[in-house]
Amino acid sequence: MPSSFSIGRWIGLTILFSLPGLLVLAGLAIWAGLDQGSAAAAGLVVVCAVGALTLIYYRDASSLRRYLQLLNSTPPPAANEPRQPKLGSEAGRNLLGEIVRLRRSWLQREGRLERGLSNLNQVIDALDDPLLIVNGNRTVARANESSVQLFGEAPDGRDVSVMLRHPDVLASLDATLADGRPRSLEITQPVPVEQAFEVRIVPLREPGTDTGQGELAEAGPAAVVTFHDITSLKRSEQLRADFVANASHELRTPLSALVGFIETLRGPAREDAEARDRFLGIMDEQAHRMTRLVSDLMSLSRIEQDEHTPPVEPISLVPVIKGVIDGLELTARERKMPIRFHVPDTLPTVYGDADQLAQVFQNLLDNALKYGREDTEITVAARVERTGRRRTLAISVADRGQGIEKDHIPRLTERFFRVDPARSRSLGGTGLGLAIVKHIVSRHRGRFAVESTLGEGSTFTVYLPIAASAKGSAAPPQQSAAL
Repeated sequence: MPSSFSIGRWIGLTILFSLPGLLVLAGLAIWAGLDQGSAAAAGLVVVCAVGALTLIYYRDASSLRRYLQLLNSTPPPAANEPRQPKLGSEAGRNLLGEIVRLRRSWLQREGRLERGLSNLNQVIDALDDPLLIVNGNRTVARANESSVQLFGEAPDGRDVSVMLRHPDVLASLDATLADGRPRSLEITQPVPVEQAFEVRIVPLREPGTDTGQGELAEAGPAAVVTFHDITSLKRSEQLRADFVANASHELRTPLSALVGFIETLRGPAREDAEARDRFLGIMDEQAHRMTRLVSDLMSLSRIEQDEHTPPVEPISLVPVIKGVIDGLELTARERKMPIRFHVPDTLPTVYGDADQLAQVFQNLLDNALKYGREDTEITVAARVERTGRRRTLAISVADRGQGIEKDHIPRLTERFFRVDPARSRSLGGTGLGLAIVKHIVSRHRGRFAVESTLGEGSTFTVYLPIAASAKGSAAPPQQSAAL
């Protein structure tokens, strides 16, 4: 007998359902002259019959109630389904069949909903743009994989202000949660590399939560926050403006010289062979200068386009640096400036782009050959440094030149900045070499430092994160930073 069966309740129901028949028998005994003994016997039969029927249905109802309670407390799958009760009435068995069919239909719908939710989560995680779902109390309810890469850790369940520290974004989010209106704004993340984002905040009805009593609490406000990276777009706009401004400034002098020489060759120097040869030499030099300038500007443009995407492939710097030194061997021999390579063959690997890092050391060694003293050495050395848990590889290029005044050192990586403009131009410099070095190192999430002593020389050092394949090193550099 079911544990929920109550004898007292069964007796009460039996009396209640028997009462109409007993009242009829009492009326017949009083007004129709029915024998009292016969009336009593008939009443007993009525009570027993009603009691038997009531017992069957009451037991079935109690069994079904218990079965429904077990279904409510038993999660899927079907292997965990509670045993179906054995019922004594046809009506009870029919009702049980409908309950089983309803349960099966509900499980099928729940399965479809779960598969749909799983597919939706996969779509959200596959989005390139970081996405956050923030509920009414500013707690992150859902974050996709791109947001984890942006913020550096999974923000689920945390207050959004822990990751989003930009006051304009927080103010717009609060306003959207309050009035339900979508908003859009542009922000800039300055570190580790400057990035621009278009932030869109769209209101969303937060689903009701279970109160634990079979009811749903009233739904509250929520918002979807997406971050669309517009760094490339902004950088392209800035690069176009910079290119026009810088190119027009730097190209004006050689172009003016070319125009002047052409006019002279067409006029007074038309028949002067000596002047013509001298002017053609100068024109050739100025044309090559413009070619180098345009080449450096285009190189810088390509580097800046990719600066916000760090390399993830580990490489060895030894063959990269040796290749650069071999390419400059003839120039070094002509200037009697040997390049000493004090780098072990077992140097740890770094995350890097081999071509770009070759350009870094090409520019640094080329500068050392241009501005160092003849009959002096250029030294390339490497060492491993540790800052906290981070291990970095420091590659330095040292020359024995005139040195650089301290006031000029902070500006060395500015575009077109020259300590000695006349000497730089005479040596074929464009004023972009160290700017290119700075942006390449920045893309590699490294650091560039300059030390110089007047009259003794200068040391240019590049610090790069050691790759994870090296013992005790960190994972590939990411673009994580709180906005």
